[in-house]
Amino acid sequence: MRTASFAFTTTLLLSLAGAIGCSPSTKNEEQYWTVHQAEVAEYGGRWPGFKVLLAARLESARPAWEAARTIGSDKEKAQKMHEANGLLADGLLTRLGEVKYKSKGIDETVEKINGLRLPMSRAGERREAVASAQRSVDDVERAMVAARPASETEALKLLEEQISKLIMDGGATDRAYTRLKPEPEKKKKK
Repeated sequence: MRTASFAFTTTLLLSLAGAIGCSPSTKNEEQYWTVHQAEVAEYGGRWPGFKVLLAARLESARPAWEAARTIGSDKEKAQKMHEANGLLADGLLTRLGEVKYKSKGIDETVEKINGLRLPMSRAGERREAVASAQRSVDDVERAMVAARPASETEALKLLEEQISKLIMDGGATDRAYTRLKPEPEKKKKK
């Protein structure tokens, strides 16, 4: 769990650094490469149908990574390492991460719903919200485990469908939480 959080944080920071124009450093790029390789192994194990595509992506990015490591200038080396990381992470790996973290977000909202102190009269409403959310996550997980995409294009299409489902169902779960969450008692005027 901690490794997954580190991977997500690292990927997020990489995206933010690129968005605000920070130049890459060799140390950071080496960390990103390590995290991306761990994600390839994790996602390939969790969703076996994607393993071959992930391995192919890693093997196609590896020559660019190895070539980048031989460059003498730190600035140019870091830039080439950044490009190699992009070859590995952009697209398939990033979208698989989205499925993982959107599912996790729904699970966390379910935990919050289950943690609410509600009157017995609302127990059925809670059960219904939790069951619906869990069904959504389970459906996506089953689809991901059963998937055997023949190409990255096919994989990305499948991932887009699953991510869209998770976004929709995540919104429904968030609304259920908001609806169930008791309003704080208003302070009495003295």
